[in-house]
Amino acid sequence: MPHRLLLLSVLLTGAGCSAPQSPDSAEAQTVRAFTQAFNEHDVAAMALFLHEDAHWIYLMDDSLYTEAESREAITTSMAGYFEAYSDVNSSLESVHSLGPFVTAVERVSWNGGQNAQSATVVYELENDLIRRVWYHDAVR
Repeated sequence: MPHRLLLLSVLLTGAGCSAPQSPDSAEAQTVRAFTQAFNEHDVAAMALFLHEDAHWIYLMDDSLYTEAESREAITTSMAGYFEAYSDVNSSLESVHSLGPFVTAVERVSWNGGQNAQSATVVYELENDLIRRVWYHDAVR
């Protein structure tokens, strides 16, 4: 776990040894397609981009919280989320790829755009599927 946190901090500070890949890398395209499925509230389509053992992790203050630990758990959670927020929409800004990692600022809006927040999110891909998502504290 400490190694993953170190890697995550290196990614977030941009202190990697190699230059970031184009925002149009295969990994970034997968994340963009996942976000499109999210915007369509299409849980079945979202599942196509998730690794069977995907993890959705929140970083809040000094703690990590695992929201879901499988493709099924994530899609079940998202189905409930879409019921609660029927007009939620997401856009990805500042998308960058570095190997299997894609970082972005995600802006989520709901309630007709009257409510919105942004957060830094890091996606890790494995075999062309989203294996882990680290979602940071949101800022309004």
